[in-house]
Parts: sequence; structure tokens; C-alpha cells
Amino acid sequence: MDAPRRRRQPLTRAAAALAAALALLTMPLAPTAERPAPPASGGRAGEVQRLSFISVRQLPPALRRSIDAARDPHDAARTRVAEDTPGWPVDAAALKAGASTAGRFEITPRDLAASGFAEMRLLGWHFDDARAGEAVVWLERHFARRDGATVVLREWNYGYGNAAVVVLRERVNARVGAHPAVLSIDTAPSGRVRSTLTWQDAATDYRITVLDDVDRPAGRSQRYDRQWLLGLARSLGS
Repeated sequence: MDAPRRRRQPLTRAAAALAAALALLTMPLAPTAERPAPPASGGRAGEVQRLSFISVRQLPPALRRSIDAARDPHDAARTRVAEDTPGWPVDAAALKAGASTAGRFEITPRDLAASGFAEMRLLGWHFDDARAGEAVVWLERHFARRDGATVVLREWNYGYGNAAVVVLRERVNARVGAHPAVLSIDTAPSGRVRSTLTWQDAATDYRITVLDDVDRPAGRSQRYDRQWLLGLARSLGS
């Protein structure tokens, strides 16, 4: 008699959030005065490894199990996430009309005139509120695609201060120019879905989020699939 199959247990809210945070290690939070940067990660005293690629096998067993529980067993790019997992676009009401702050920008947004974003409608900007003199190191621009889907470009100057990015090698499944990239498709219990592409150059962490499933795009007149998303990223010329 065949042994009974073990049922895949549903994730608790806490486990789902933890798994998503670990699986998307290319989405770290920028350090602020209230949230200090990570400590040095090796090399000379006080030196930080800005961009590191590690194996999931290097993580503690409990964390590996959390990542495995959230991942689709048939497609490593697909993950189940909690409704409040970081990375969902903010509401339109929270967007700003322009890049204006009392602080000081330490991130220069890329010129999008020659990119695929030029064909979309800009909805607004999102970035940390800063007091006078405080550094702003990340920002987002929110767009509406021709079919109405929301597309968000996030840029983070991880080269500023004592910050770092860690990427799981097993998650790398694409390339943007010369840069390894992680393409993920996340589904929340409510059914809403986002497709995310992240990659890094020497100083900037890029993330494009689309409120659509690039493997199963809704009934569109144009095919907004994985190749479309990769082409959009490459059009930035990073």
C-alpha cells in the first residue's frame, strides 16, 4: 500500500509574511534614522558587502522551510503571500504630484523618455517623508498601463550609507542586461496578484511591480507577458 501523501498545510499569516520577506530578499528596506543599516558583513572592520548572492542552504532550517512552504511546488517563480506583505503598491491617494521633499534626495531617478514607461500615464510619486536635511534614498513612480493595470518603478540607492542587498541564488531566473534578476509572481489569499522583477547595478536596486500575472495576463489586446516585463526593464538601460 502506498504511503499516504502529506497534506500541504496552509500558511499562517505570520508564516506567509515571513516566507515572502525571505523569498524576496531583493526587497530590503532602506536604512533611516529610526531603522539603522545592517552591520558590517565581513572583510575589513566596518566594511559592508554591498551586494551578496547566497544559497538558500545557508539559511537556518526554519527559514528554509518557510520559504519552501510559500513557494509553488510546480513553479519556483510563484509564491503565496499575505495580504499585508510589503511590496504592494500604495493607494493612489498616497501619491505625490512630483518629486518634492523637505529632505535631500540621494537618488537620481532615471530618465524614462526613451523607455517603455514613456508610453504609460504617470499617476504620481511615492517616497519617504523626510525632515529638513534628511536623506531620501528611494523613490517610486506609479504608472497606468494602456490597459489600466498599475505598474510601479522603484529605485533605491543602496550605495548610500551602510546598506546592503542579499539575493538568494536559487531565486535568480532572469537577466536585465548584464545583471542577474529575480522575477516573481505573488498571489494573496484574496486572489490579487502582482508580478515583480528586481535587479541591481553597482549602486541602485531596481524593482518593477505590475498588478497583473505576466504568465496568465488578463484578457488584453496586447500580450503583457514575461518578455514584455523583461523588455520594459531592459529599456531603462541600467
